[in-house]
Amino acid sequence: PPAYVYPNQDACNKDLCQPPGQAQGLVWGTTAFDNIQAAIDTGARTVHIMPGRYPQDFYLVSGLTIFGAGADKTLIEPPSGTPQTLVTAEGTAANKFGLVTLLDDNNEWNGLSVEGTLNFLVTRLIGRGTNTAVRVDGALTKAEISNLTLVGNTNGIQATNCAELDLRNTIFASHTDTALSYDENACNATQKHQYNLYWANGNDFKIDGAVRQEPGLGELFTNPVFINPAQFDYRLYEQSPAIDRGNPGDPVPPGTNGRIDIGYVENGQASFYADDDYCETCLNDGLIWGVTAFSKIQDALDAAGQSVRTLYTTAPPSERFTVGVGAGNYRENLTLPSYVRLFGTSADEVIVDGGGTGNTAVVNGTTQIEIRGLTFRNAAQAGLAIQNGAQKITIYRVISRDNQTGLAVSGAANADLYHLTVVDNSGAGISSNGQNSRTSLINSIVANNATGLQSDGTAVLVSDYNILNNTTNTQNVTVGRNDQQGVDPQFNNPASDDFTLKLTSPAVDSGSPTFPTLIGGGKASDRGYDELQSIPIPVFLGREGISAAVGNAGVKSVEVGIVQITNPNQPVTATLPTSWNPASVNTAGQTGSYWTYNFTPQAEGLYRIYSRATDRLDNAETTQTDWFEGQFVVDTAVPTVSITSPGNTSTTEAAIKVSGTASDYLTSGGTTFFSVAQVYFEANGTTYPARWVDNGWTSGSGQPRPFEAWIPLPNDGAQTITAVAVDFAGQEARQDMTANVSTPANVVTIIFPEGSQATNQNPLTMQGFARYTTAAGGGVNVQIDSDPAVAANLAAPNSRFSFWSATAPVTG
Repeated sequence: PPAYVYPNQDACNKDLCQPPGQAQGLVWGTTAFDNIQAAIDTGARTVHIMPGRYPQDFYLVSGLTIFGAGADKTLIEPPSGTPQTLVTAEGTAANKFGLVTLLDDNNEWNGLSVEGTLNFLVTRLIGRGTNTAVRVDGALTKAEISNLTLVGNTNGIQATNCAELDLRNTIFASHTDTALSYDENACNATQKHQYNLYWANGNDFKIDGAVRQEPGLGELFTNPVFINPAQFDYRLYEQSPAIDRGNPGDPVPPGTNGRIDIGYVENGQASFYADDDYCETCLNDGLIWGVTAFSKIQDALDAAGQSVRTLYTTAPPSERFTVGVGAGNYRENLTLPSYVRLFGTSADEVIVDGGGTGNTAVVNGTTQIEIRGLTFRNAAQAGLAIQNGAQKITIYRVISRDNQTGLAVSGAANADLYHLTVVDNSGAGISSNGQNSRTSLINSIVANNATGLQSDGTAVLVSDYNILNNTTNTQNVTVGRNDQQGVDPQFNNPASDDFTLKLTSPAVDSGSPTFPTLIGGGKASDRGYDELQSIPIPVFLGREGISAAVGNAGVKSVEVGIVQITNPNQPVTATLPTSWNPASVNTAGQTGSYWTYNFTPQAEGLYRIYSRATDRLDNAETTQTDWFEGQFVVDTAVPTVSITSPGNTSTTEAAIKVSGTASDYLTSGGTTFFSVAQVYFEANGTTYPARWVDNGWTSGSGQPRPFEAWIPLPNDGAQTITAVAVDFAGQEARQDMTANVSTPANVVTIIFPEGSQATNQNPLTMQGFARYTTAAGGGVNVQIDSDPAVAANLAAPNSRFSFWSATAPVTG
């Protein structure tokens, strides 16, 4: 069986681990470990490294497949000792490795070394701060490397001693020496590098030890535009030139744009995928079987739940994990974990069949779930059951049919439902039962059910802009002002399970005007799961022929202008250079060329860089916005940062609010502006973004700017909390404080709402952290005045420390 690696045994116990000797689940020390090498040494052919930080080095054996939970979730870093190599494969064959970050940040350790190894695949990996991120060595070595993001290493990839290289879809950025180096002339090896991106490296290429500019097919030399590289967030902005620029022959995950991106992560890609056509030996759209690709939806949901439980023990996820589902028929009864999006390609194409038992899908006491684009059918109870205090549940563009109940909300659960088609259920279409249960239904069709909308009288079910056409339309439910009763929704062919709309349907263009309309969808959205859209207008172009041909005269010259800016908010066309200077063109006359321009700033400040090129026919760039290349800051002053509250302290709280101030002012062209770009706190091995405090501070005051954040305290003992301020030049200042933490009794800390903070929320969502005296943890109940207590949802149940949230009505 596969072996699993966790940061510690507690992380495994929260998940699947059982005590030794029990048959079910993982067994600590047998199939679950906190040491990667120990997992490899079991002889398992597959090793899964769960989210976390692992200060370990290890070596691979032949036939081993080893993957993390995602390059931004599984981090391999140096252990103590003499710098060597984090991951080594020597004399092995048939290895697959990826979905991790290899990091050092001191540029001493090497990341991955592959020597004398056949058929080695490395993919979806980040390498940062190492000496050499990836080294392949020896004439027998054949390595396939794809979709890496390598940043801030001394060297990116080195192929030495005639190792054969097949490299594509990789970003090389900010290497102090060389991004890619390999042997060529003295070797019989085939060296292939295509569709890669290079930016801000000391050298992009060294070939046979010499610096040479020899780009491969489809390679780019431009800023990849990471989301936040200062915080090691190397995902791509939507405008990144790396999106859809990878090898056009590589497979892409469902729901993306049809061509693979360059870099470790696919823009818009789900975290996990299920498709009934996936299998262990299939291509799986380029995904990794058993890691990101599954044939069953529940397996993909379980993988998402594992990541949530392992990764987010001290704070809620900043975003939900997405499980994408491909077209197919799935005989499953699903249970959804918290913080998950379940997205099918379309409710017409993705059918989940409950097999005539139980509920087809259950949301049981969990939170932050979104469901779209599936059909739920053939349940003995409900197609979708939302129960036991489940909160923040959103379901749309879904069909629920041929069940006892189409969708049931109960036990103080809350759900927002819109654009549903709920048909042919033998009981209720939508039911809402139990005190404090709340259901909102908008823009939906509920038809051909015994009862359309049903409540026991204690729950709330709000209906508007729906079509109700059932034997009994409502029971203890008030019909909405814009509901239509007793009208045929006019499906195209319901006998053949086609619940799309006819052109004459009363559901067409009759939805709520506050909901967005899909392109081609008419003046308003339709009711039901499907949107009737217009057919594109055909254009007949006549006989095919050559319409245009493009030639290129080659680069003749480049001029550069650098301007100091007094107002960073000015558009780039308002600060154009008044003088231009010639740059040195490396390969004049070629289609593309590097150019070099040396500039020595005379003063601190903000500068913008412009360039314009002319070809050998004297055609020049004329679009002013194209001239702008970027901007940089010249700043010799380091920012200052100070923790103002609470200072060194002793506490029993599960979290404390830490406040501080940061200051750094830069004068540019006679104008002074505040130049602290970012503030955050570090604690527990985690970075916590801070927020600026709105207390009337202005940049014209010249005063330090206040900021604050809630810092979780998961462990007893002395914990160091560090405030960090970073200016626009990348210089940082730090100040530490110590919190001595103890847990004489179970403790709950509320972080929202704070103190006497006013709010108009009703129901009110409260959030906080809990720390317990035992590793088994416990629960959190929230009570407002004399109202009934509400059980909170815990991000890490059965753990000593957890983030929690609870939603309760305010009746007073």
